[in-house]
Amino acid sequence: MIVLVVRNPRPKPESIEKTTDQERADLFRTMTAYAGTYRFDGEKIEHHIDLSWNEVWTGTTQVRSVKREGERLVYTTPPFHFHTTEK
Repeated sequence: MIVLVVRNPRPKPESIEKTTDQERADLFRTMTAYAGTYRFDGEKIEHHIDLSWNEVWTGTTQVRSVKREGERLVYTTPPFHFHTTEK
């Protein structure tokens, strides 16, 4: 499985060639991505992370609660420190 989460709105630099280091850092802060295998037991899903944007997560297991609301699946993540928005 692959997970890619991005915040909306995200910064949009003028061009690749003109992207500043600050803009790169802001882009990095507004997304997360990881991939690996998973196990689902009907109520929770365990993501076994093989690679990630944040190397700290690689080799870990991320657990999410899952419930069905009509035609939608709702994934809930326990609270965790993502990053700081202070500059």
